[in-house]
Amino acid sequence: MYLWSKIESDLKMKTPVIKHLVCIFALLLSTPGIAAQVNADSLMRTLWKQTENYGKRIQHYEARLYMKRYVKKNKKNVLIDLVPQMMSFEKGTNEYVSESLSELSFTAPNIYDRHLIAAYGTIPNLKQTSDMVMDYFTLDIYKEKMISDHLLSPFIYENASYYLYRVESINNREAVIAFYPLYNNTHLIKGRFVMDLDKQLVKNTQFEGKYEFMKFEVNLTMGHSGLEVYLPESSELNFKFSFIGNKLEGHYKAKYLYTQISQQYKNRNAKRRKHDLTDQYALSLDTTKYQFDSLLVARNRFFPLTEHEQELYRRYAIRIDSLEQRRVYLGDETHTKLINWGNIGKSMVASSEINAPLFGKIKTSPLLAPMLFNYSKTRGFDWRQELKIQRDYKRSALSVAPLIGYNFTYKEIDWRLKVGYDFWKPLQAHFDLEVGNGFRTYSSDLADILSNVKAKDVEDLQLAYYNDEHVKVNQRFELFNGFELTLGAVWYNRHLAKKAGMDETYMEILGDIQDHYTTFAPRVRVDLTPGKYYYWDRNRKKTVYTPIPTFSFDWEKGIDGLLGSEGTYERYEVEISHEREYRVQDRFSYRLGYGKFIDQPNVYFVDFNNFSHNRLPDGWNEEIGGTFQLLDYRWYSSASEYLRGHFTYESPNLFLTKTFKNAAHAIQGERIYVNGLLMHHLTPYIELGYGFATHIFDFGIFASMRTSKINSFGVKFSFELFKK
Repeated sequence: MYLWSKIESDLKMKTPVIKHLVCIFALLLSTPGIAAQVNADSLMRTLWKQTENYGKRIQHYEARLYMKRYVKKNKKNVLIDLVPQMMSFEKGTNEYVSESLSELSFTAPNIYDRHLIAAYGTIPNLKQTSDMVMDYFTLDIYKEKMISDHLLSPFIYENASYYLYRVESINNREAVIAFYPLYNNTHLIKGRFVMDLDKQLVKNTQFEGKYEFMKFEVNLTMGHSGLEVYLPESSELNFKFSFIGNKLEGHYKAKYLYTQISQQYKNRNAKRRKHDLTDQYALSLDTTKYQFDSLLVARNRFFPLTEHEQELYRRYAIRIDSLEQRRVYLGDETHTKLINWGNIGKSMVASSEINAPLFGKIKTSPLLAPMLFNYSKTRGFDWRQELKIQRDYKRSALSVAPLIGYNFTYKEIDWRLKVGYDFWKPLQAHFDLEVGNGFRTYSSDLADILSNVKAKDVEDLQLAYYNDEHVKVNQRFELFNGFELTLGAVWYNRHLAKKAGMDETYMEILGDIQDHYTTFAPRVRVDLTPGKYYYWDRNRKKTVYTPIPTFSFDWEKGIDGLLGSEGTYERYEVEISHEREYRVQDRFSYRLGYGKFIDQPNVYFVDFNNFSHNRLPDGWNEEIGGTFQLLDYRWYSSASEYLRGHFTYESPNLFLTKTFKNAAHAIQGERIYVNGLLMHHLTPYIELGYGFATHIFDFGIFASMRTSKINSFGVKFSFELFKK
């Protein structure tokens, strides 16, 4: 960009050789390709400067959105019913057309409210049909991510390092600039755009990409005057969807008619605190005004129907008339379709949700979805199933969530029942009750023996294991933003699993073993997250991000003789954790913790709250970043003190995307893990790992080192199909 100014300064030098070389370099710059690149740099900087304050220009708008869609079914089998957000299909009908009229409202930076007014079309169950491509009609080209979680915009400076730009043509009024991704990735696109040189903004753009099972092409035309130049005027989407023998293609066309655009938007709650981002993080689709009305849609039609689309409507009318005649002849009850096999198929692999008048909202996890299965070296295959019932009241909310899982390696059934009640919104008062089981554990007698014997690993011993059952009661308050206080208690019931097969050496040392232990302990926990940004979801407060780490302190005291409790102990743990985002998609997170049991004159069980292995993990991201993947679960109960650290770095462009460029478009992110632990026998214990995420599965490979020697290798595998 500064090449010509550099050349001019160098030409002033008196050295003939350098002067001659500079002249040759200037001649090379005069070739069309290099000159075009210099122009591209200059034009892009002009565009970036014009749009850097875009977020301050457009704070709110309201628009009427008309959309017409055409979908063709090229190939279909029963597996299409397993795809969430997929439209229903009618037997014998391969082409569908529909139209909709909506009111669209936007509030910066992230809230889109869409109120569906009217719709008409040949798609079965049109009102209940969700649309997997709707996000492509609320995209914003001047944001880092044009869609909420993907598609990095090539039109802003923050993403310039991901793209190359080249001028294809230029005149006094317009320039056509092509952009290409530096590497194949599902979050990057390629295409071209026309830049209005007077307004120094994008006039129109066409780009293409691939996300999950869909290839897409978007054609976007921006507004012509006023603030509309920052917003789309019309949009077209062409896509091809392919999934295990199912092939669909579609064409969508949309028109935006803006009724209000403002640079300032008065918040609904003028007194809200600066960390409350509720009005920026809501997303809803309201169908309460919905009408299946062909006349209303036709009166507001922005694009005329093609002859083929009119023919599809005529065929649909004939089918409806024939269906109505059959209904009259057979009777309402005979014709009623009791079972929707497509919905049943979706419920097998996707979460389903129904609203029951008596119970409230009932959400079930799918029965056979691959994402319910996880594999790791230490645990083998796990499967889980969850049901959640939620009832929202005006100022409170009640939830009941039973969860069951099964481990195929240890042939163990895991179960848990959680009941939660939110009852005081100002203090975010939350009461929860949990009943369930945990990992088999052993008493402090064995833990003390293991701390002095280094000849064998815990995994090699047949120990006196106890089955673990517990009841936990907690009451949490948020006294002020970022400061949470939890008061609770826990009751453990542990009974000996079996004596047969236990290691004889340790049986002799232990002598008689008590078959049953009961423990009751009150608990206090403090979590401090300064400067936490959040939003409200009904009565619940959800964290968005925080620039400062979270600090926590957890204390538990076992009291001998209270409610049948046997044994005295005191446990405390401290922890600090944080996640930071660098650039657009690079993230770094860490988690550091220390814990210790003290004041334990009697037999007790080592059961840390933070340093534990989750029997029923909620998913890859929730579990893999803060735990040890190759550490046998029996080590968690082997020592009364620990110090640990977890570090994770995530980026969409590390090793695989650079090495295997043809397959890189399927990789959504790559991760590097570094985990360390200091405790008895494991000083130090280190795990190094690498993983990558795709839209089908997540995979990680890990190596562990114990006392500076490589100990083992293992993998972690988790299905993510349709989970996102």
